[in-house]
Amino acid sequence: MPEQRPQLVKGNLQLFSVDQQRSQALEAHAASFAQYKVPGNENPSTLISFATKTLNAGQITSKLHVIELGAQPGKPSFTKKQADLFFPPDFADDFPVAMQMSHKYSLIYVITKLGLLFVYDLETASAVYRNRISPDPIFLTTEASSVGGFYAVNRRGQVLLATINEQTIVPFVSGQLNNLELAVNLAKRGNLPGAENLVVQRFQELFAQTKYKEAAELAAESPQGILRTPDTVAKFQSVPVQTGQTPPLLQYFGTLLTRGKLNAFESLELSRLVVNQNKKNLLENWLAEDKLECSEELGDLVKVGYTPDYLFLLQTILRADPQGAVNFALMMSQMEGGCPVDYNTITDLFLQRNLIREATAFLLDVLKPNLPEHAFLQTKVLEINLVTFPNVADAILANGIEDPDIHFKYIEAAAKTGQIKEVERVTRESNFYDAEKTKNFLMEAKLPDARPLINVCDRFGFVPDLTHYLYTSNMLRYIEGYVQKVNPGNAPLVVGQLLDDECPEDFIKGLILSVRSLLPVEPLVEECEKRNRLRLLTQFLEHLVSEGSQDIVLQNSAFSGNFNLQNLLILTAIKADPSRVMDYINRLDNFDGPAVGEVAVEAQLYEEAFAIFKKFNLNVQAVNVLLDNIRSIDRAVEFAFRVEEDAVWSQVAKAQLREGLVSDAIESFIRADDATQFLDVIRASEDADVYHDLVRYLLMVRQKAREPKVDSELIYAYAKIDRLADIEEFIRCLMLLISKMLLAITLVKLKQFQGAVDAARKANSAKTWKEVCFACVDAEEFRLAQICGLNIIIQVDDLEEVSEYYQNRGCFNELISLMESGLGLERAHMGIFTELGVLYARYRPEKLMEHIKLFANRLNIPKLIRACDEQQHWKELTYLYIQYDEFDNAATTIMNHSPEAWDHMQFKDVAVKVANVELYYKAVHFYLQEHPDLINDLLNVLALRVDHTRVVDIMRKAGHLLLVKPYMVAVQSNNVSAVNEALNAIYVEEERL
Repeated sequence: MPEQRPQLVKGNLQLFSVDQQRSQALEAHAASFAQYKVPGNENPSTLISFATKTLNAGQITSKLHVIELGAQPGKPSFTKKQADLFFPPDFADDFPVAMQMSHKYSLIYVITKLGLLFVYDLETASAVYRNRISPDPIFLTTEASSVGGFYAVNRRGQVLLATINEQTIVPFVSGQLNNLELAVNLAKRGNLPGAENLVVQRFQELFAQTKYKEAAELAAESPQGILRTPDTVAKFQSVPVQTGQTPPLLQYFGTLLTRGKLNAFESLELSRLVVNQNKKNLLENWLAEDKLECSEELGDLVKVGYTPDYLFLLQTILRADPQGAVNFALMMSQMEGGCPVDYNTITDLFLQRNLIREATAFLLDVLKPNLPEHAFLQTKVLEINLVTFPNVADAILANGIEDPDIHFKYIEAAAKTGQIKEVERVTRESNFYDAEKTKNFLMEAKLPDARPLINVCDRFGFVPDLTHYLYTSNMLRYIEGYVQKVNPGNAPLVVGQLLDDECPEDFIKGLILSVRSLLPVEPLVEECEKRNRLRLLTQFLEHLVSEGSQDIVLQNSAFSGNFNLQNLLILTAIKADPSRVMDYINRLDNFDGPAVGEVAVEAQLYEEAFAIFKKFNLNVQAVNVLLDNIRSIDRAVEFAFRVEEDAVWSQVAKAQLREGLVSDAIESFIRADDATQFLDVIRASEDADVYHDLVRYLLMVRQKAREPKVDSELIYAYAKIDRLADIEEFIRCLMLLISKMLLAITLVKLKQFQGAVDAARKANSAKTWKEVCFACVDAEEFRLAQICGLNIIIQVDDLEEVSEYYQNRGCFNELISLMESGLGLERAHMGIFTELGVLYARYRPEKLMEHIKLFANRLNIPKLIRACDEQQHWKELTYLYIQYDEFDNAATTIMNHSPEAWDHMQFKDVAVKVANVELYYKAVHFYLQEHPDLINDLLNVLALRVDHTRVVDIMRKAGHLLLVKPYMVAVQSNNVSAVNEALNAIYVEEERL
């Protein structure tokens, strides 16, 4: 037994080969043998399966192995398989004691000491089932071959019989385990019910993929013969036969014959094929081998004086031998008394199987007399060749014929035969085809190349129809090619149709920018304005302005609340007319302050930049403009007194220090509570001989950082101003502190954790607290670790280190307890509240919402938003977005994760505050799909914000215009034509004239 874990029992087996007369030691607890037939090898392979549970590098590893013993040379071998044996935590010390093979179902049963049963598939080593079958230890098992299970005896003397439930095992594997392939294999091996739908579905998939051999094998092996039906035979009969290939129907019958006996219907169908081909010797052999099931119908297959069913015979021969069918059809055409089957019927049979050449050969032969009654067939043979060989029609076109039907027929024939280049050429060059008819045909044909359709629609003014077709067919690259290379002047029409089709804005914007100067501006603006989508043109208009273009669109009334256009106006003024910038800054509120302010600084408009930063409460950037650009320390000090922000005072202090105003700088650093610049302050103070001020600053610094340089300079400053008593007190305290720190570390090494905590309390050093805390965590002294942790987490910089240390060691509950205790500390800060929220999101989601609601004002909301997003807590994420005034994100989260996050009243409150107008219409779609009964309530709330025409269009396209009748009645006073027309249509339909 391993010394590290004495309770883990080791397993050892000895494997002996009779053929080789030698043995091999095997580290395993249980093993068993099985015979398995590898595909492609007619001889069965001997497999051994064994279970192990070992301790490696301190980790327990439990495995099930399946390998082949003595691989057969030159034959396909079994691929080694292995799988994990998962023991629940309560069974950590359990181990396998027996293994039994189910030869009936090809399953492996692994039985453990404490009564656990593991069931695995022999072929794939896939886990099938795990459960405890006995509360008492099991010590003996044996196979129960008749039921495919095993017997077991436990300590109480009970004899247990375990096997699978034949009625439920296949549905369990396919449904609960979601392993369809294993479910089908189990059903085939054990002839089990429950896989009917799976087998039929798999058969249909193979058939659709033209894998007829695999489909035949699946049908032959189908459990309980569910696929051995007349429908299956008919399905194989319906497959067209390719020249030189074995008919799928014969493949099917051949597969069945290799596996056993045919049923009555299969025997009858196969015999018909053999009799028609006059191969009676095959029938005799199969009857002698008992491969056919005899029946009355089989006996009546051949009768004296029988009149053949020529149509059936022709259909049968067509499936097996197309050329033979041609000969048979010609033979019938030469029979005395005339052909027993109509020529047109024969031709259709060939064409139904796409046997164009065979149909042509038959018709050319029988039409040699050139009889008048054969006029229809003569036309038919011409149509066949017109579709099959378009060069014939090309010659007709070259002769100058201007018949639109001929031109259309040529386009149709070329499209059906895949000659796309010819279709493109004719649609581009010909002036005689019917444009409307050709457009409709090309749309229905759904060609992979859209250039022919582009030619027709561009030449004859069907651009909106073209755009709608290309977008709905996901042929976006052809839309790009049309507006960029074919006809940029029609780009406005394309954009308008894309907007009607609700195409994503990113694609439309990219399309517009790709055309740029070639795009006519006025028609584009008109198309967007008709649909109330002027904001879509922001990037395009920015491009125009950057090139010096002037456009009337910037004066549109939609500008007043438009974020991007306000940015554009100010930026343009900075470059073109700086005198108007300050006026715009004062009048406009909805622009990007940080970005615009930086641009103003780069343009040397410092007062304007200061005004922007001040307006957006970006006080650090504002004071930097005063200091670095305007160079007025007095104004900066005045501004710092007004805003009273540490970061602002810090910037002022640095500037004062650079200008040699050392005493003022020290005063500012103290106000900023900034200890980061102590080296520069020390140097400047020594140069200016202001040691009294330096002492004040260094005492503040020592409260934040323990630096030898600070201590040394403080002693020196005390000496310079003759404060010798302070020097003595300072040195005494330092020595006492160091001794306490060393004592705490020593007690940790001695494992005296209580004493170490007491010493750390006296030392009161963050470093000492951390060393003692981490040592207590490692020793699982969590009560003492919490005492230490409470003294560490009050420091923002050390909080994350403590949290990671606990989490890396899996001490989640103890860490949560520590953070919860930290909430009540006098020096509790935002980091503690936020970290506890993150921990709740990861490990205690049931407490997350309560925590957020209680301490929303003390949380770092962006950090907690990221944690909730990662852990998929959508309801809590929505609440955080609302608290952070991120209403767009809140609305998007509610709609994307409505089962968890949606609440009608909350959504209405959020919807009226979103900034992105498109979310209004996305909300309309969302309510239409998921909450149609509340859509009028939502629309009444959004009535002042949505475009009523667009809402009516959305509902009309969805076919639910009547659903929003109350909303339309409510907004009818706005006299919107679309609303009036919709209501009038409804009233007419309701006969309310």
